[in-house]
Amino acid sequence: MIAVALAHPPVLEALEAARTARFTTAEWDAYIAAGMAIQNERGALSLAHREGREEGRIATLRSLLILKFQTLDATYEARLNAAPPEAIDRYLQRLLTADSLAAVFEA
Repeated sequence: MIAVALAHPPVLEALEAARTARFTTAEWDAYIAAGMAIQNERGALSLAHREGREEGRIATLRSLLILKFQTLDATYEARLNAAPPEAIDRYLQRLLTADSLAAVFEA
């Protein structure tokens, strides 16, 4: 545990340098591999978060389409599921004034 008074970036960097100063080659390899694993995990979590948000936007749009038009046939469901984020934005905007599913999904 590091005292609060020492928990500043320059001090933490110096402590880490002192801790790793006498690493063997094998210890350095393990240290670098652990750091890479942490970065990979953070990247995977970030990607999962972005994908989760996009899935949530699609689910919301699907619910609103069904609420407004009482149906969402397989053709429009497929287009919704295949749509890139920019298209989802357009569909959400069009939903406000559209009088049909075709008007929401027009090219």
